[in-house]
Amino acid sequence: MNAPLPTGKDLCGMRTLVMGLGQFGGGLAVARHLAKQGAEVCVTDLSPAENLLESCNALREWPIRFALGGHSEGDFLSADLVIANPAVPPENRFLQIARKRGIPITSEMELFLHSTQAQLLLVSGTHGKSSTVTFLDQLLRDRTCPVFLGGNIGHSLLDEAGAMDEQAQCVVEISSYQLQALGPALPKAHAAGLTALAPDHLERHGTLEEYLRCKARIFEWLPSGASALLAHDWQERSPFAELREQRADLKWLFYGPDQALGIRAGRLHACNQDLGQLDRFKVYGEFQRLNLLLAMGLALSTGLSAEQLADRLPQLQG
Repeated sequence: MNAPLPTGKDLCGMRTLVMGLGQFGGGLAVARHLAKQGAEVCVTDLSPAENLLESCNALREWPIRFALGGHSEGDFLSADLVIANPAVPPENRFLQIARKRGIPITSEMELFLHSTQAQLLLVSGTHGKSSTVTFLDQLLRDRTCPVFLGGNIGHSLLDEAGAMDEQAQCVVEISSYQLQALGPALPKAHAAGLTALAPDHLERHGTLEEYLRCKARIFEWLPSGASALLAHDWQERSPFAELREQRADLKWLFYGPDQALGIRAGRLHACNQDLGQLDRFKVYGEFQRLNLLLAMGLALSTGLSAEQLADRLPQLQG
């Protein structure tokens, strides 16, 4: 979208359309948030009302109009802003109708990222995202600045955005669908990292290369000098090799066996500082240890020292 994304009080009076409520309440948080800001809210979903009773009941205190059991062109064409569920593919015909009319299309994740002033620590990947953000959240706790955790892990951060000042740190798990839906003008993040990668969601992305390109978007919005973390065995793989050349201004950190951020001879190392024997830490299996390495690298990017890491690692819980 070319114009700034409306947030906060700028949403007041806007005609907003939430596309996709879901039986598990995927659109609940954003519909409630929009109503709190004074926007006119319409929620539309392909499922009929009887299948969405729990989600609808959770919103009954707000003046929200429901258009369930199918989508209507008129609802999309009359909206000032469309908020689409990440599960809706970009080529969906109703989104195309809105796009051709010049109606902005956004997502709950994008609304949050534009609403917060916090230092953003973004994590994506195929496997281990939730473990990594959980480790990172624990490593950052008990500091003077507040720490928030949410995103794709199942907790919406929209309603907490107003409580986040510039000193706050926000750990955000973000999926390939959410990355794909983000616009080009994303607020700069403090650091970003990818967990283990493997072919996934190819029914949506088509090819592994396209899937990896979506994942690589997590690094596109980092400011110069920010930390970008990637497993060492993916650094030469397209599109990451090309992105590293384009963004040589980033601080690229690679984690894995025998890396500066890695495991050597049964000992944990963080940027060449020995943190001790792995046996000291309750993190078992190579998979979880790689997730831990990524969390450690992201924690170091916030100013946490290697000594502080060593003190906190034995208390970690998966």
